[in-house]
Amino acid sequence: MPPPLPERYHLEVRIGRDGDVEEWLATDEQLDRPVLVRVLGPESTPERREAFLSHTRLGASVTHQHVARVYEVDLTEDGAYSISEWPGGIRLADRGEAGLGVDQTGFLPNAEGLARGLQALHDVGFVHGAITGSSVFFSAARPAKLAAFGRIPITSSPEADVRSLAAVLEEGLTGEPAGTVPPSEMIDGISTELDLAFEAARESNLDAASLAERFAAVPSPTANEPEPQDPGRRWWLTAIILLVAAAALIAVATTLAPNPAVVPSGSTPDSTPVDGSVEIGRVESFDPFGDGTENDRLLPNLVDGNPATAWMTEQYADPLPLLKAGVGVTFEVSGTPSRLVIERMTSGTIATLHWRAAPSQQLADWETLQRIGADDGTIDIALPERPGGVWLLWLVDLPADGPVHVASIGETTFD
Repeated sequence: MPPPLPERYHLEVRIGRDGDVEEWLATDEQLDRPVLVRVLGPESTPERREAFLSHTRLGASVTHQHVARVYEVDLTEDGAYSISEWPGGIRLADRGEAGLGVDQTGFLPNAEGLARGLQALHDVGFVHGAITGSSVFFSAARPAKLAAFGRIPITSSPEADVRSLAAVLEEGLTGEPAGTVPPSEMIDGISTELDLAFEAARESNLDAASLAERFAAVPSPTANEPEPQDPGRRWWLTAIILLVAAAALIAVATTLAPNPAVVPSGSTPDSTPVDGSVEIGRVESFDPFGDGTENDRLLPNLVDGNPATAWMTEQYADPLPLLKAGVGVTFEVSGTPSRLVIERMTSGTIATLHWRAAPSQQLADWETLQRIGADDGTIDIALPERPGGVWLLWLVDLPADGPVHVASIGETTFD
């Protein structure tokens, strides 16, 4: 049952449980922004609720780029709740379960930033006490965030917080428990200085600021991707490499034959005719509840005239509704299309179609037109009359493919 909250918060998706705390993705309708709701229910004791409030309030007193901001915390009639920023992206624990790892080029700045954020919390007397992979949000396009305030503590000292953060970061980078194998021996281009930083965190009583300085002193990596750590990861890496290679071959072919033009994401071509009076302009990912991107390099495949090339979502470790409200693609269209054809959408994908006269990052601003269920065939949709504007294909559920949830679309045509 949804928790009782002030009316300004509209609950969107139940994410799951973090120990004894229930989490929801919601919209703050007064400020028109996504927020993360953390709730203690009626099964909690008065003492637990007071501990949750005091811990979260102390965390809320710190403002730092790498610490999730807390906007509100209070008691309900039979529980307690907090409202904090939605950091976007996914937690390090989710990335590990999906075998996604983290981007090496962004790892060191984010690791340093998280350590400095932890020091800022320690400076006001805040001990997190329960730092795990589920308390660190790690996105590709946003600063990593330390979150999950109000957990039941399992440690009680700043030094333990530092050891926990270092262990979480090491496992997030290598995919193996901290201390198993030095990162430099597993990943090409990683300096042994990073091994020493993690070792110092495990074996010394470092404070968070000292850990941050050690991360800052590590040379930037020379490789872009971690090596896969198990057969499952190796399979997915191979699939991605083949997909990129296929896209490259098709791109070469389009320069040698009069195929339809490819529309780069974020650009407007001189003309991309679908019919005499309908043209597609910008094609962009729409991810307001995530990190703002969704395999953008593959977006041109949606409108290149070749259903064999595809755009695909990221790979999610859990069903999409447990993580966020959805993810999608927007199409700026001139003219008045009467028909949308979607080819080779992965069977089991559930989507909705929306329209708006101008782009908006707020899902509530879009007019909902139709629900779509995919069966791997061609989907032919008669469109209501809408002159120009922007069309949003919003994916709300993705089919399971082994251990991950992912969907692809071969081609979209407006005419």
